[in-house]
Amino acid sequence: MFRIRHQACLCVLAAGVFAVGAGKAEQFWIAYEGDDYPENQGWTRVYGNENGPYAGGANRSLSDGIFTLDSLHDSQIYDFYETDRSADPGPGEMFVAEWRVLVDPSSTSYDVGVVIARALSPGHAAIWLGGDGVYVEPGDTTIGVEAGAFHSYRFESADMSSYTLTIDGAITFAGHFEDFSVLQSFVNFGDGVQGERSLSRWDYFRYGIVPEPASVWGGVCLLMRPVCRRVLRRTARRPGSSW
Repeated sequence: MFRIRHQACLCVLAAGVFAVGAGKAEQFWIAYEGDDYPENQGWTRVYGNENGPYAGGANRSLSDGIFTLDSLHDSQIYDFYETDRSADPGPGEMFVAEWRVLVDPSSTSYDVGVVIARALSPGHAAIWLGGDGVYVEPGDTTIGVEAGAFHSYRFESADMSSYTLTIDGAITFAGHFEDFSVLQSFVNFGDGVQGERSLSRWDYFRYGIVPEPASVWGGVCLLMRPVCRRVLRRTARRPGSSW
């Protein structure tokens, strides 16, 4: 009984790996984990102040896997991190972005943000992160969060037209991309507004194109059908055997 179950589990795992690997050439995952400055890991740093681009910038530090971005001392500072994107999800795929951040309550309004611009045509979604709330545009929706604490966010879209945003695994918001936009083909995070002050602590920021859960399990079921039949036939032949 144990051997049959164990064999079936190994087959499921192998099928799952195959199903994920089958689309690997079109999928990717970029993970910033707060253990170095983003520009040293493939991100473009965009910053400046009242004196123009690439002047000044936020006070920055790294400690125990946390990247701190501090512009409380000057409202004219902007300092964010961006990567280009060349593809949107195809059939059976999903765009996912996830991040964990603490925005200090002394931050003003929504200086800290994440902007996701689709690749194939202009259009974007923006999530602005305040000390005690999240402002989503388009939609002009504010979602309250606990002040002074880290919060985890997950953004998912299968078509780069609509999306879901989940906060701390509990609050889910359904939103849509702004179609009347000139923004295209990038993802960024950080202090994106000149005229506001903020202090944010980033644990991680990750994004990519991954298989949709349904497509992965659908592939597993198709691959597993002949194996399952063989296992069930063997089980049926053994008196007293059970799952």
